[in-house]
Amino acid sequence: MPGLRALIAKRLVEKHGFPKKRVAEILGLSPPAVTLYLQGKRAEEITKLLSQEKVLKMIDDFVEYIVDKGGRLATSELYDLAFDVIAILEKETVNEDLTALASSADRKKLRRLLNELKARIEVEQKASEDFMRVASKINNNLVRMIIRMIARDCIKHSDLLSTIVQIMESGGKVEVDVIDRKLLMDLLTRERKYHVEGFEEVKELTAHPLIKMVVDFIESDEHKHEGILRDLLNYLSSFNEEAEKMSKSIS
Repeated sequence: MPGLRALIAKRLVEKHGFPKKRVAEILGLSPPAVTLYLQGKRAEEITKLLSQEKVLKMIDDFVEYIVDKGGRLATSELYDLAFDVIAILEKETVNEDLTALASSADRKKLRRLLNELKARIEVEQKASEDFMRVASKINNNLVRMIIRMIARDCIKHSDLLSTIVQIMESGGKVEVDVIDRKLLMDLLTRERKYHVEGFEEVKELTAHPLIKMVVDFIESDEHKHEGILRDLLNYLSSFNEEAEKMSKSIS
């Protein structure tokens, strides 16, 4: 991240004429930190590591993207860039690594899938920005919070999809830790304990339809959380059973 910030800051200032103060705001830095980046006194070794042609081209495109957006940059977008750069550094390119692992048809399908996922990530990030912008203009506190809730969901969706892309670009291997099962069981027990009674009484005592709608949203999320935990536990159970079968067959 420091190396990426250094290279982005340098291009924004030297190529596009952005003031140091504005660059600091875009990258979430202090103006003195930007000065150190520009002078090469910070992250020098990391910037050398990022000097590969393909990485620099990716950074140049990213800077153009920032400029086209009027200097707006979400932290999640910077992390997405970091994940893409890591993939290039660890393997000369993702596509070349896939060549040894899959057939041409499989590679084509995987590239399409990655493109679709990345496009969806952009949609979720854009939607989050739009919802937050609209929320800031709404006077009613309850309605404003509902819109912000949707915006936060969009961010969560983007983060989850980014993780999926990262896993797939790293070879698609998902590590499963057996100890995760106990932790998830504890969470499921707590989820059921905390929300076992639901909001029925609240809804009976509430006359306002907007408040009832918000309560329904919350209740729906609680059911969703419990379902996700159950699905995770079922997955881990099946995984452990397969591992146990393999262990017995080997012995």
